[in-house]
Amino acid sequence: MPYHRSVRRREEHEKVRPLAPEEGVEPAVSPRPQPTLWLAPAVASIVLLVTVIVFGAGGADAPTPTLPEPGMVSADAAEMTVTTTTLPPRLEDMLPVDTERLSAVSRSPEPRAVLWAPSERFAHSYSLQIELESAAFDATGDNVAFVDQQSTLSAGPMPGTAAPEIDDMVTAARFHPSTPAQLAYTAARPEAGLVELLRVDVTAGILGSVSPQLVTELPAGSRLLTWGDWGYAIGIDATATVLILGPSGAVERAASGFAHAAGGDAILIDARSPGIEKRLELGSLAPEVVELGEPGARIVDSAFAPIWDLPGAAAESLNVVISPDGLRVANTVFTDSGETSVTIRDRADATLRTLRLDTLAQPIEFVADGDILAMEDGTTGHLVFVDWRTGAHQRVEGLRGDFLAVDL
Repeated sequence: MPYHRSVRRREEHEKVRPLAPEEGVEPAVSPRPQPTLWLAPAVASIVLLVTVIVFGAGGADAPTPTLPEPGMVSADAAEMTVTTTTLPPRLEDMLPVDTERLSAVSRSPEPRAVLWAPSERFAHSYSLQIELESAAFDATGDNVAFVDQQSTLSAGPMPGTAAPEIDDMVTAARFHPSTPAQLAYTAARPEAGLVELLRVDVTAGILGSVSPQLVTELPAGSRLLTWGDWGYAIGIDATATVLILGPSGAVERAASGFAHAAGGDAILIDARSPGIEKRLELGSLAPEVVELGEPGARIVDSAFAPIWDLPGAAAESLNVVISPDGLRVANTVFTDSGETSVTIRDRADATLRTLRLDTLAQPIEFVADGDILAMEDGTTGHLVFVDWRTGAHQRVEGLRGDFLAVDL
């Protein structure tokens, strides 16, 4: 059995014995302290003072303190404020259609790509370490292409933060309107005095390398406008020329004018009346030269047949967006009252919808298979989605920027 510490201490205590007084010496005795008589008057004074404080000068007539009745609340407690927090809406509550996600590319407040799931309340932003000039999504929205302010092309899967550089001196880049990941672009070759038209599958960028394929060589100053299974549309601004190439890259026809917006095989052209020298120049580029008629803005197809004619209007003064399949055109006009008038037309030049927004909104592009027009509120920077089929429009809260590309 262990030797308990308390037992040991008791035994040690019993071993201690008081010392016997030394012989011949009387033990010292401490004198008993005497009462301090001078404290008596002070105690009497304190008792008298306490009596006066408690009962007051009025004696028995002084009011008796009372406690608050149960349920009574002071004025300070009644003014207490309760703060509640309101959660922002989910993305799905701010969109006119169902979608798997919202994708966007913005160059302000910093260059970034955005992904937002419908069930989430906040978007996910991915910083892009480049100064953006243009951006585009492919048919699925899973791949993105950027051209920076140094004319360098990068492309790959969203969000594009790991997209490899593909080429430099790029003048324009466009995805195929229906085939995913297929990108065509034009790149200047100053040393040769020409421009190359190339195609590339950007999904190969996942492996760290891509292999662009040369389609054809073009005159200096050429830029890709749009393309598809039908071929390619090319604009040459320096000479006010528009070329239509077949799928193989061979030039089929040419017209005189400045090209602006394009989508599918539809092209917005500011037509020019060519003189004799211009006709000869066009004839040296293409086997067929097409006269577009009176100068002015018009939208034509790849055969230069008119789709939407705006005689007398200047194309650069129009806010026109063409759907990726080329089947719909949106024209926006700002009113003096600070509103935006939006007109949607089809290939037959029939008006599908005209509506007004109570803000100045700039069109970005058609999304959701051409059913929705994505716009940017020029006052707040918010995205606005317009369903031209119903006329409904909704603003996406919590996401602002200078948007170059959007996909639903």
